Amino acid sequence: MLVFLHLAPTGYSPLRDPVSAYSVGRFAWGYRAQVLLAAAAAAVLAAELPRREAILLSVFAAARVAIAFAPIGTKAHVPLAAVAFVAVCAAELWRGGERPLGDAALAGLVLTGARAPLLGVWERIFYAATIAWFFVEAGRLH
Repeated sequence: MLVFLHLAPTGYSPLRDPVSAYSVGRFAWGYRAQVLLAAAAAAVLAAELPRREAILLSVFAAARVAIAFAPIGTKAHVPLAAVAFVAVCAAELWRGGERPLGDAALAGLVLTGARAPLLGVWERIFYAATIAWFFVEAGRLH
């Protein structure tokens, strides 16, 4: 769904605009779908991980479900995004094993939070590292 949103004629720049920019406008349904899919993936993965990581992924999943109904510009959006990003990043780093993915997610998180130049790039690095980590962890389970 994220790939679709980036290819759709949204008018947003992946270099400058945050992913949550997609939460408004004619492709808002795609943003909602991608956060709900991320929540579902996290919930499924949480069921198979140790307690600490399972709790963090459950927090991430709950925040992603809530953010589906709190588009960019609403009062709840930034706090929900912060909770989700920090929770999943902590799970990645504590889980270990794939340290480069955790480090990439952390760098993306910090630079996104700092509103660094090219905000969109840093946030997408965070997203890419997190999605990759989900796949790596799911692969380890079987």
